[in-house]
Amino acid sequence: MLGRIIIALVLLWGAEATPTGNHTCTGVVKHEVTVRVNVTEPVTFRAYEWCLRVPPRCSTYTIQLKDRVKIHKEMHNRTITVCCKGYVEIDFKCVPACPPDTECPNMHCNRTNHCYCTPGYTGLYCNHPCPKGVWGAGCIKPCDCPSGYTCHHLTGDCMIDDSPPSKTRRTTTAELLTEAATTLMTTHPTTRASTTLKTTRTPTTPTTTTTTTRPTTTTTTTTTTTTTTERPT
Repeated sequence: MLGRIIIALVLLWGAEATPTGNHTCTGVVKHEVTVRVNVTEPVTFRAYEWCLRVPPRCSTYTIQLKDRVKIHKEMHNRTITVCCKGYVEIDFKCVPACPPDTECPNMHCNRTNHCYCTPGYTGLYCNHPCPKGVWGAGCIKPCDCPSGYTCHHLTGDCMIDDSPPSKTRRTTTAELLTEAATTLMTTHPTTRASTTLKTTRTPTTPTTTTTTTRPTTTTTTTTTTTTTTERPT
């Protein structure tokens, strides 16, 4: 069981995360190591033999050398990668430390200059809330809100998205067709020449237009009144 614990400690020590990228330096730290040592030590054994006493049993002692395993702790030096002076570690990257004249209420650091941002904040000095769509520690939790809503960067609660709408204009179909034709003529000149050639060689068929004129008949109705006068015979 002890061997398993030691192996687990060694694996955890080897898997310890260190900062990467720019502004990294080398440092030395002391750490405690559990060591198993084989030693030979004298061991006293007690035995009994018959003798002229009451009771008739006397103790005898012999000393023998025995191999034993002793476990003790030692302090060892370890070389690690740390952020250089004036930089602190956030998310395994070395970033400039908070300047003396700057307020960084959302940045928290320990004695080894390992820093983290308050949940809901991000940025160089942890002064910016999580971007839209994520929230929480490290700004990695996705928002679960319906359309038209966004989540609070600290609690994840849904609220109305009051950000200004994007200034985009919907392109009409005619504009899309014009743009596509222009792109085709620009990127494929051979297609344009071929189209022009085909248009030039196409014979023109004469078109006969027949116009039929129908006579228009105008009917005029004239009313004639005839007066007859009888003469005496």
